[in-house]
Amino acid sequence: MRLRTTPVTRRAGVTLLAVATSSALLSAPMVSAQTSTQLGRAELSHATPPAAITGQATTGSTAVPSNVRLVRIRTSLLGTHKWYRQIKDGHVVAGAWYARHIDAAGNVTVWDGRKHVGKVAATTAQISRQTASSTAAQASDASAPQVNDASLVVLPRSNGVGAARLAWAVSTATGAGAATTYVDATTGDVVKTVTWSKKAPAGADATTKGTGRVFDPNPVVALQDESLSDMGDSVEAVPAAGYRTVLLRRLDESHTLAGLWVRIANASRAGSPTDDYLFDRADNRFEQVNAYYAVDAQQAYLRSLGLTDVNAESEKVKVNAFAADNSYYDPSTDMISLGRGGVDDAEDAEVVWHEYGHAIQADQVVDFGWTRQAQAIGEGFGDYMSVTMSQPSAADTSKTPTACVMDWDATSYTTAKPHCLRRTDGDKTYPADLTGEEHSDGEIWSRALWDMNLRLGRDTATTVIVEAQFWMNPKVGMPEAARITVSTARELYGDSVAVTTRRAFIRRGIL
Repeated sequence: MRLRTTPVTRRAGVTLLAVATSSALLSAPMVSAQTSTQLGRAELSHATPPAAITGQATTGSTAVPSNVRLVRIRTSLLGTHKWYRQIKDGHVVAGAWYARHIDAAGNVTVWDGRKHVGKVAATTAQISRQTASSTAAQASDASAPQVNDASLVVLPRSNGVGAARLAWAVSTATGAGAATTYVDATTGDVVKTVTWSKKAPAGADATTKGTGRVFDPNPVVALQDESLSDMGDSVEAVPAAGYRTVLLRRLDESHTLAGLWVRIANASRAGSPTDDYLFDRADNRFEQVNAYYAVDAQQAYLRSLGLTDVNAESEKVKVNAFAADNSYYDPSTDMISLGRGGVDDAEDAEVVWHEYGHAIQADQVVDFGWTRQAQAIGEGFGDYMSVTMSQPSAADTSKTPTACVMDWDATSYTTAKPHCLRRTDGDKTYPADLTGEEHSDGEIWSRALWDMNLRLGRDTATTVIVEAQFWMNPKVGMPEAARITVSTARELYGDSVAVTTRRAFIRRGIL
């Protein structure tokens, strides 16, 4: 149950403030739940005012600079968010952004992520797009990568010394993940590669509705059976009781698996003149149905919370996209690709929900995940969405604890029971348990979010978590992201919820 049933409004007279905590606040002792409401205001009153909700106070003019270009506008519960890219000599400056956050009262907060760019070494490319694409493909760790895009950008020197390069930014994708490789447009040398996704270690409804046979969230949970295995995609691997017949909502009028919030991108997209999609797992169309249902349900849930401008588009999803046991969201194509290695990833809705989590963040913040900690926040949020979406249909038992991520998919590569790719109830803390590997470090973040869920309730926690991401930036670290989340909780629901949120991050050592 939500703690607040009326529409969320900004409290009168309150500027969008961050809980930019003082050292005394960060070291405040834990208090009992019985006194949390009483002491919450006192704890939060020690916060340093009045930094913006983004955690960065606005200084100087809030006029839009002349060297940026507007690329995205999003509306959240607490404000409007305008994202810009820095431009130099007509080209985008790689890794440089500018954001204006405008609250309901018209107050403007600026996040300035522009870079100092002096002279550009060359103004025209000596290397062709085709040559740069071939160079990037050859530099890939995988064979035969798909080149999705190539565009000229200005690439500042990493040490800030010397003229900036004109470079080709080449986006590639393979079964191992998606990446952008920067190729010097003058010399043809590979300058660097930024990996966006990689394999983890071991509106109103459309008029058409259909029916589909799916796993919700997966057969291991539905049957409470950790002994299930893929058995080569066989029908016999999963008893009939492991399936559910559901409504497929918001389909368009094409009589295929395409709709308002999801579009299956396979060339052989499943179709039905009656919009009935009742397949079993031995039929490759089953995975398409499962993916459609999962994404549509996730977007519908966000909208039920009032979050109506979060990836509000028909998300492209390609199932059984490659042989590797991997899945990822590629921001260069705005598409989720789900692998078929082991258990076909689209058969486990928690895999789909995790990847859609990345699509959510990429829609909220341009180029989210530019640093390792920001990537860890992304992985942690994806895991949080996986288990949170499972809550309504998954029993939290010792056999299949809700905090276990991707119970069905993990049967192909884990031996311990319960089978979990990761968990959201671990004991890792910040910074002691940081490894620099984003999936591992993401377990610190997901545990804090999961604690919020258990203490505040699914709807309230998710509303705070997703709304907070609108106010973040591509390079956000865990402490800054936590402060933004606490501040968002206070703006939406008041001091008591903010204190509970803050303590979730304190327990992880993040605050």
